[in-house]
Order: sequence, then structure tokens, then C-alpha cells
Amino acid sequence: MTGKIRIARPALITLVTLIFLGIGIGGFPGPTGPVSAQTSEESFEIFRGQSEPFELAVAVSPRTPVVGAVHFSVELLDAASQKSVTDARVLIVAHDEDDVPVIQTLAVNTPLAPDSYEGNLTFELPARWSLRIEVDSPSLGSATFRAPLVLRSGTPIENPMGTWIFLLVFAAIVGGTIYVGFSARKAQRRRAAA
Repeated sequence: MTGKIRIARPALITLVTLIFLGIGIGGFPGPTGPVSAQTSEESFEIFRGQSEPFELAVAVSPRTPVVGAVHFSVELLDAASQKSVTDARVLIVAHDEDDVPVIQTLAVNTPLAPDSYEGNLTFELPARWSLRIEVDSPSLGSATFRAPLVLRSGTPIENPMGTWIFLLVFAAIVGGTIYVGFSARKAQRRRAAA
């Protein structure tokens, strides 16, 4: 009978830990509809400017841009009518501190979000970058904008839930190790006493 209890206790502890992990991961309400990897709610506006015939706003995600992938959202308006421009070609070129063009992306809109032009750039070094945004619309003409971008080193962790899950998993591993160690010592003492 004691053999079953020895096996049942670690199994019970493992089961309880997995249940807590499941509640921690799945117990919080998530998004209820289709969601893109980058949404405008996560973005942070870094530039707003006007150059005839356009008014332009640039937002980035993550909120604090770091080395790695940075998502850009560009909102483009007709400066005269304040209506969205949906027929433009938007090119974002990143220039380094020596004003040398390093990387570029074509920001595109979709039929689901025609008002927002989206693009990604992957940066390898933290620095003060200068973005050149070239806009060309068949109906309105073209314009060029310059926007500053400060890129830091680090990671874009903004979700505290990840920290709690990490701590819970770490505690389970440490607790399991301590339990196994104490169980082994207890078994050695029993054998030595017998």
C-alpha cells in the first residue's frame, strides 16, 4: 500500500501544477475575433506631418522600438479634404546615422483595412534612424516625409502574463526538485535504519 502512496503523491503534485498552469494560461479572456499579429491598438505614433497634398501619421509596434522586427502603420490623408487615401504606394526607407539607406519596405493596405498601410522592417543595430517615407498616389501626386526613429537594444516584452507563467513553471521545477531530494533522503534514512 505504501508503494501506491509514494507514486500517487508525485503524480498528484504534477497534476495540480498542470491544472494551475492550465488555469493561468487559459483562464484569462483572449481576443474574440480575427486578430492580426500587429494591431493599431498596440501601435504608438512616432510622427505626424503634412506635405502637400498629404497628411501622414506613422505608428510603430512595439511601443518602444528595439532591435529586431518593427511593425509600421501609416495613415495617409488628403490634406485638403481629410479623407483617407487608399490608392497610394508607400515606401519606407530606413537611413542610418550617416544618412545611408540600409533597409526598406513597401507598406501596403488591404481590402479589409484600406485606410492603413502596414509594413515591417528588421533592424540589427540600436541607433538613431531616419525614416524616409515616399508616397505616390495616381490621383494626388507624390510627396516625401522624414521621420526620426530611436531604436534601443533589448526585448519587446510587454505582457506581464508571460512573467507570471515563467515564475509558475520555475516554481514547479524548483518545488519538484526539492521534493525529489527530500524523498530520496527520507528513503535513504529508512534503508539505513532497517
